[in-house]
Amino acid sequence: MSSLHDFATWEPLLRLLRAGNADRLSAPDGRVGGQIGRYAWSVPLRRSPPPPGRAARFEDMQDEFAAVMRVQSALAEAGEDSAAFVAEPSPAGKAVLHLLRSGPAVEPGIGSPHPGALVLVEVAVPEPWRRMPEPVPGAVPAPSADPAVLERTLHERVPGPITRTVLEGDLD
Repeated sequence: MSSLHDFATWEPLLRLLRAGNADRLSAPDGRVGGQIGRYAWSVPLRRSPPPPGRAARFEDMQDEFAAVMRVQSALAEAGEDSAAFVAEPSPAGKAVLHLLRSGPAVEPGIGSPHPGALVLVEVAVPEPWRRMPEPVPGAVPAPSADPAVLERTLHERVPGPITRTVLEGDLD
């Protein structure tokens, strides 16, 4: 198992997320999510502004950089470009981390751990992205519509589009 799937790799970031998002995490089903790539990241951490008359310095964000660089090193070690995650760190000290990986048919979301578009044909742009559909009053699914057949067809054509790894541990 690579260190990307080791709770200890993510622990410093989870501590920062818990401290920086206490209000959101105290709500029922509170969670935060983001993405970390080898060269960039999008995590919901609010940075404190520097004192008046001084620009932000590395020291002001050192904890965030160290936590993210730990994950970036694990990404490089695993040969992965990025990792999307949803974290559920509780004030009591327990944490659950969901690592989301998507296949080549799934475009990543922008600034979010959630997937973007599902592309069934390589290099094709899905029709709804090219134009908005015209509204049709009273439209209903055809009697022949079968959600189970659609799901089975998608699984056949796009095997394993999204996988999820769940890591759990203590932050205290």
